Amino acid sequence: MDMVHFLRAVWVTSLAAALASACSPVVQTDVAQDKPIAETVPSTTKPGASVRFSHDFPAPADASRRGTVSIVVSEDYDDGLLHLSATGSAGLAVYGASRTMNVAMAGANSHAWTLNYQADGDGVFFINIAAETEREGLPASMRAYAVRLVIGDGAAAQQKQAIGTVEQLEDGSLAIIMPAEEVIE
Repeated sequence: MDMVHFLRAVWVTSLAAALASACSPVVQTDVAQDKPIAETVPSTTKPGASVRFSHDFPAPADASRRGTVSIVVSEDYDDGLLHLSATGSAGLAVYGASRTMNVAMAGANSHAWTLNYQADGDGVFFINIAAETEREGLPASMRAYAVRLVIGDGAAAQQKQAIGTVEQLEDGSLAIIMPAEEVIE
């Protein structure tokens, strides 16, 4: 047998062996079958106070009238104080003694909180809520929440706020003038 036939025979045999091993069934070992399978969905805990908020969704209100929103604050603490404060976004006044509230935390409790507000005009506004826990010997924890309010024709007012001031330039073209501050060092 000459060298060419010998190399061809070795190459064909190697190719046949490779194809045969690639087509063989995969055998699972007992080790792979003994591994536990996670049956729960992974989740992440948000840092901050263990406080949850929910609120009723008030219908769009007229800008000339005062409104109220009811909020339920739920906490999961056995002791300490929960300090709550509410402020309105630009153009929205949150008023009355109910703007701040302090509650004693004793077990998993829910606390009702009613806030009064009035807007300067039509638009979309937010009541911003800050919650801070005070517990002896532990650092304070905080949580923030916002309630969205639509006052009057909120969509039109929001679009007008987003557009900005339109002015005519010297060349006759229109431009939206937006506030900006430039610092040159």
